[in-house]
Amino acid sequence: MECAEHGLHGACVRCGSFVCRACRRWVDERLHCAACQARVGDGPGTLAMAAALCSTLGLGCLLPGALGAILGGLALRAIQRGAAPPAGRPFARLALWLGLAEVAALIVALLFLSATSA
Repeated sequence: MECAEHGLHGACVRCGSFVCRACRRWVDERLHCAACQARVGDGPGTLAMAAALCSTLGLGCLLPGALGAILGGLALRAIQRGAAPPAGRPFARLALWLGLAEVAALIVALLFLSATSA
């Protein structure tokens, strides 16, 4: 298979279309065609930003922290697949770890309260 414009080089990791050296775009060390690079974009994705927001708002609360951890994990998977921009990786990691820390802190607090009330 060949690029419609310039000949053979490789295939886009998102859509599978073949691209040449002139048409290729590298996103997070993965080959993309120009159309897929435009879809993925350069800034952090909305899922990663929403995850970071939930985890940050969840300081001291279980539900937003747990939601942030779940969304952070989903955002990291989307980034790994090439379906979300790699610029969101730090936000997704922050959300995942902050959310998990919030859930763990709440569990420890509940265990402490149950032990002292018994």
